[in-house]
Amino acid sequence: MVYVREAHASDGARPRAGIDVLEPTNFEERLGVATTCRADLGLKLPVLVDNMKNSTERAYSAWPDRLFLIGSDRKVLYRGGQGPRGFSPSELEASMKEFAAAAKRKELSAEEREAIMERLRARRKKRLNEKE
Repeated sequence: MVYVREAHASDGARPRAGIDVLEPTNFEERLGVATTCRADLGLKLPVLVDNMKNSTERAYSAWPDRLFLIGSDRKVLYRGGQGPRGFSPSELEASMKEFAAAAKRKELSAEEREAIMERLRARRKKRLNEKE
């Protein structure tokens, strides 16, 4: 997980009731908010913290939240939709299973990788249309 800028800072553009977190003004403050977030949510996974220039958030269009699956070759295997509507852990899990099964069979070609991603995009589009 990479913690990026706060989505609902109480002093930000989109505050949310029940969230009393000021937008960090330096990296130490951001690290503290990320640490509190991890503890409050009971997360067991490692949490990296984006820099104050929001380099990771901008590179991945990850604000307010987004799920990715990165292969061992550092290529993006799955890019979820932007949250909150496009945030779907079950969709990420399905893609992980599909890519793991394909990897067991053999190395994926670019065409096979794109075919899997296209199926996942179609599932996401259908899911989002059903929500409307």
